Amino acid sequence: MELFNEYKNRYFQCIQNIINDIYNGVKYEEKDIINFFKNNTFNEIEPSLVWQILNKESRNSHKNVDECRRIKLLKENNNNYTLSIDSNIPIRPTKIELRWLKMLIEDPKSKAIIDDTIVKKLTEKLKTIETWNYLDYWIQKNIDKNGDKLEDEKFKSFLKILSTAIQEDKSIKYTSINKKGKLYKDKIGFPYRIEYSIRNNKYRVAVLPIDCDRVIKINVSSFKSIEIMNKIDTKTKDKILNFINSKKNLKNPLVLEVENRFNTVERCFSLFSHYDKEAYIDKEKNKHILKVYYYSFEESEIVRDILSLGSSVIVVEPTSIRNKVIERIRKHFCDG
Repeated sequence: MELFNEYKNRYFQCIQNIINDIYNGVKYEEKDIINFFKNNTFNEIEPSLVWQILNKESRNSHKNVDECRRIKLLKENNNNYTLSIDSNIPIRPTKIELRWLKMLIEDPKSKAIIDDTIVKKLTEKLKTIETWNYLDYWIQKNIDKNGDKLEDEKFKSFLKILSTAIQEDKSIKYTSINKKGKLYKDKIGFPYRIEYSIRNNKYRVAVLPIDCDRVIKINVSSFKSIEIMNKIDTKTKDKILNFINSKKNLKNPLVLEVENRFNTVERCFSLFSHYDKEAYIDKEKNKHILKVYYYSFEESEIVRDILSLGSSVIVVEPTSIRNKVIERIRKHFCDG
C-alpha cells in the first residue's frame, strides 16, 4: 500500500489550488501567489519553486532560472496570471481517503449536518468502495451527554444556515441569548468559521459583529433566530479576513509539554479539538509536544483549558500565556 504520494505534497496542493482558482475566474497577481504559498506552507516557503512557477528570475539572484527548470504553468498578462493550458487539475483522492469519506457519510452525526443532496451524491459515487465500520475506528469517550442534539430539526437548520452564509460570503442577522440570560436581538455579523468541541459536544460559530471590533464565539444552541443577509463585497470581505487573520498567532503558537499520565494526552486533544494543531513525541523526555495555533481573542479560553489539565502540562511558549497561567495559580493559592 502506498502511504505517501507525490500529489499529496503540500507544494503540489498549493499549485493545484492556485491553478484551479484561476481556472474558476479568481484573479492572482504575483503578490497573491507568494502570499498563498506563505499562508499554506506554515511560512516554510521554497523560494526557488515559487520563482519557477512565476516563470521569473529569483530576487536573490542576478541570473534567470534555468530555462529547462521553468515550470511554465502560468503566464503573466497585465499584472494578472493566466493559465498556459486551459484546464484545471482534478482532485485525486486515494483509496484510503475514499474509504474514509464513505465511513464519514455513514456516521449518523455527520449525516445530520451534511446536506442531504451531498450525502445522496456521495453515496452513489462511493457505492463500489469497500466500507469501514466507523464504530471500529472512531472511539468516542468523555463526551458530554448534555451537548448539542443533532436530531433537533431547528438546531440542524441553524447549522445549515450558518454553513450556507459562510460558503456564500454573506452576513447574518441573528438573535441569541448568552449563559447569563442576556438577549442580543437582531444583531448583524459576519460568520467565518464553525467549530466543534469534542469535550463539550458543542458547536460554535465565530462571528465578527459589524458594531464590534472583536470576534465573538456563539454556541449554535443559543441562537433564537438566524437570517441570511446580503452578500459581502470583495473589498469588505478582504478587510474582515485580514483583520481576523492578523489575530492568529502563526509565528508564536501555544507550545505545551505534556506528560502522559491521568489520560492527559487524550484530554489535551479533546480540549483543543477545534484548534489547528501539530503534535509529536520527544523521545528523550518521553513527553508529547503539542503546538496549538490560536487567535488572540481566544487567549482567555486557552488559559482556562490549560489550568484544567493540572500539573501534567507545562507551558513552554508563549511567555504571555505562561505568565497568565502562573498568575492565576498564584492568585488561587493566595486567595485560598
